[in-house]
Amino acid sequence: MQTCQFKDQVAVVTGAGSGIGEAIATALAARGAAVLVNDVGQDSSPDASGVARARRVAERIAAAGGRAEADETAVGSWSAARAIVAHAMDTFGRIDLLVNSAGIGIMGSLAALDEELADRILEINLHGTFALTRAVWPIMAERRRGSILSMSSNAALGYGFNSAYAISKAGIIGLTLDAAREGAALGICVNALMPLAYTKMAEQIDDLQYLAWVRNNLRVETIADVGLRLLDSEVGASGQIVSCGGGSAARVSFAKEALAEVEKWNPRQASDHGLSGWTKLDSGADELKAYFHRFPPPFAITEQTMRGDDSRFASADGL
Repeated sequence: MQTCQFKDQVAVVTGAGSGIGEAIATALAARGAAVLVNDVGQDSSPDASGVARARRVAERIAAAGGRAEADETAVGSWSAARAIVAHAMDTFGRIDLLVNSAGIGIMGSLAALDEELADRILEINLHGTFALTRAVWPIMAERRRGSILSMSSNAALGYGFNSAYAISKAGIIGLTLDAAREGAALGICVNALMPLAYTKMAEQIDDLQYLAWVRNNLRVETIADVGLRLLDSEVGASGQIVSCGGGSAARVSFAKEALAEVEKWNPRQASDHGLSGWTKLDSGADELKAYFHRFPPPFAITEQTMRGDDSRFASADGL
């Protein structure tokens, strides 16, 4: 990880007062980045004496010789995102990196989930990530350089009894893949992690043996190692969804079986025969290719054909 250096770069890290966000913010600062440490609330550790989480982490970074500024704006709205970005710009004059790590989650039955709590989970996890990404986009586009990393979760694949959290994290996958396609022409890299690590959220797990296994083997620092690699402009990765934990990492992708006539299509075929003959999908365009082969169009197909005339979207003004 010595190759990942961020000297003279500025990072905004949400949810940086604890867990994965804190680990990434601290690692970025140790490698030269100035960090806007965003989090809300008080440190709950016994010796914290009511110190705000964001301020505690910012002070720790400064004590180690780094540069950091605390921000206690609660993510989840367009106005909050603009305020966070304005704070970073006023303090440091630029933004090179955004890490969307703020998130909450409560497990429970789909039918019994409190509606206000469900809205709050979606607001912080998904809308907060969307709003921050949108708020930094014009800044990065103007400089033709930037890197955005968001926290998804393998919960997006479904565990059961975790519906609102699963929805929020699945939405981040869609945002990441779409923004990466758009950002390619602007020099903006966009990636997401499916991290597995011991955090405060993990303490909701009822199985104490499993929780102990997570605590003993899956440290948040190992997530930061992967995150920094994806944020490094020298690596240049974009459009990646990466499962990681315990010092290992692997790309995650969608796949599709071969098209078949509906009368011959077997909904159980995947479970019966595995993924033999399936095709990896790297974009929405890949999902359409089989249809173009089946019904050849009388015109040339480009990605621009499928998304429309993108000259309408060339300007980032007004965001």
